[in-house]
Amino acid sequence: MTGTSQRLYLFDIDGTMATTNRAGSRSFMRSCRHTLGLVGEVDGVLMAGKLDRVIFQEIAERFRPDLDDGELNERWLHFRQGYLEHLRAESEDPRGWTLLPGVKPLLERCSRLGSMALLTGNVREGAYIKL
Repeated sequence: MTGTSQRLYLFDIDGTMATTNRAGSRSFMRSCRHTLGLVGEVDGVLMAGKLDRVIFQEIAERFRPDLDDGELNERWLHFRQGYLEHLRAESEDPRGWTLLPGVKPLLERCSRLGSMALLTGNVREGAYIKL
């Protein structure tokens, strides 16, 4: 390098750049209930700041401790597919989905000053749907 500094700006999506009126958590829980055979509320699992895979695993460990690692991995794949289908359906009517104030000018400025990337716990396809 020749004395110039490289800057990388990392952004999360949910609650940082945008809100989806809880579409992500609704889609996540619908798929969890279906994939894991859960009935009723899934309480006591915090979702903020975690990878989708970790959240799924915590829910499974808490409500379905009978699942072995192989079955859990298989159900993760089914969960992921269902989650994305629910999220796509939710995105067809994005009322309540909002780009947060100041995000657009911030992104424009950051793009002039360096590189940008997402640092999110969302599965890749889920992040693209939300964006």
